Amino acid sequence: MIDSERKVLQEWKEQGVEKIIHDSSEMLNFQASYDTLEKLELRLCFLFFSVFPENAEIKKRPLIYWWIGEGLIPATDDKTAEEEGESIFQELMDLHFIEPYHEIPDKPSPDVNACKMHPWLRHLAISLAQEAKLFEFDSSGTPSARSYGCQRECLVLGGNNSSDRPTSNVENLLTVFNVREQYLDLNPDWLSKLKKVEVLQLGAWHCSPKHHIEVEKEEVLRGLRALKHLKYLSLRGISLITTIPASIGELLSLEILDLRACHNLEELPCEIESLTRLTHLDVSDCPFIEGMPKELQNLTHLQVLKGFVIGNSKTSCKIDDLVNLKELRRLGIVIGNEVVAGEGEFTKLKDVEKLHSLTIWWGVKKSRESTRGKAQELSKAKSLKLAAMDNLTFPPSLEKLDLRGTPHANPPKELKPSTLQKLKKLYIRGGKLTRLDDGGTDQQWNVEILRLKYLNDFKLNRQQLLLTFPRLCFLDVKCDKGVEYKEDKVLKSSSEIKNYCKEKVVEKNSMPAENHNSEERKSLKKDKLGEEALVNKGKGKEVAFKTEIEQQASTS
Repeated sequence: MIDSERKVLQEWKEQGVEKIIHDSSEMLNFQASYDTLEKLELRLCFLFFSVFPENAEIKKRPLIYWWIGEGLIPATDDKTAEEEGESIFQELMDLHFIEPYHEIPDKPSPDVNACKMHPWLRHLAISLAQEAKLFEFDSSGTPSARSYGCQRECLVLGGNNSSDRPTSNVENLLTVFNVREQYLDLNPDWLSKLKKVEVLQLGAWHCSPKHHIEVEKEEVLRGLRALKHLKYLSLRGISLITTIPASIGELLSLEILDLRACHNLEELPCEIESLTRLTHLDVSDCPFIEGMPKELQNLTHLQVLKGFVIGNSKTSCKIDDLVNLKELRRLGIVIGNEVVAGEGEFTKLKDVEKLHSLTIWWGVKKSRESTRGKAQELSKAKSLKLAAMDNLTFPPSLEKLDLRGTPHANPPKELKPSTLQKLKKLYIRGGKLTRLDDGGTDQQWNVEILRLKYLNDFKLNRQQLLLTFPRLCFLDVKCDKGVEYKEDKVLKSSSEIKNYCKEKVVEKNSMPAENHNSEERKSLKKDKLGEEALVNKGKGKEVAFKTEIEQQASTS
């Protein structure tokens, strides 16, 4: 694929197509738009898009982490560095330098988590980035794996990314970015020579999870201990990493550690407590991690903690300990099937005062040990889990709440408008929840974005929905089974939502007739099956078996 791209680009170059594009009025307009950008950080952030392949779908989060690691967007008195990055990303979209990417185009989300860049704008970014000596590119516009004239190096498929790579400029590199190398065969000795490096993005940045990355040898991480200036380390999505070496505690400048989707990772070392500058830790989607080290409570600068696993070990970090993290703004909690939560443990969440975003997963983690003979323990864990949900509290500053796999039919007692007055986004996905109301009061929610998905037993009352959530401007409903009406809707404006809620009243008034028609259809279907049974005499068992399978499929 890459070779064919290079061949086409080389042919275009020979035919003068590149010069025609560069001199076109559209490209001149792009250049003029770039020249009008007043903020230096905005220009630089745009140029960093030059390393990505044409038409690449780029995740927003790794991109912002890269900008932070480079020092392009420092924190201000009013905003964290990540919030500054969000503003830059939004501004680049508003100026049409990048365009939002949605995995489901016909159901776009108001939250943009990925983007793309027009090929001509990418061409401009490559030209300007090379001129500014930010990166080096070959004749096809592919980032060069060899970096002689600049301080950033990219790992590319088919490039010289092995242990025998040239080392002439390695000690001056500030950034090493994995653009599209799938198999990382890096020499620990080479890594240890990156004395000045601040960004080491070895993991995935792609929107699609299909992009596979793995390390040839886990020992490669031994070379990390020498990177004293490293601010951002990404191992996101890299397979075959089972442990993080204890020497990671020597990376005293580290601010962002992205271990998301390291599917073989089993634990975090207790030496992580030495990373006193750490602001972001992401260990979400790491299924073998069964608990967090107690030392995590000492990382008082943490702003983002995702994938926090509540473990059964007495020495693991608990929710009570998170109260010490005064700067925490985003938190993702994982509660396994066999976890026994401490009494009143969830009541402490309200004391994490700066928390803006909270995600809780129930029942998505299982111990690797066999659960045979543990029925009584599991039953006890289940009852405690339900009790913990009843005791769940929320900080008053919360703006986004995402509940997944809720184990109870009724909502938590504190899930009500009076407790969550600042809440703008409410997501409930999967689980046994059957209703969502005003908490027994006449108060209205201030929620603007509501998602109700994969709730098989949820009872949706459209008329009540409009009364309880009058400020909704985005509604995403997907409730397929066991509901009075099958729902699969994405509504993107207040007017659409109002019309949707009014339709319910009409449908409800026509239900008796619909029920009557439905009974007639069932009767006709039964008669038809009887006729087929007579025609297929001698194959009754087969017909009956097929009917049973169809019934199972309809209820699965």
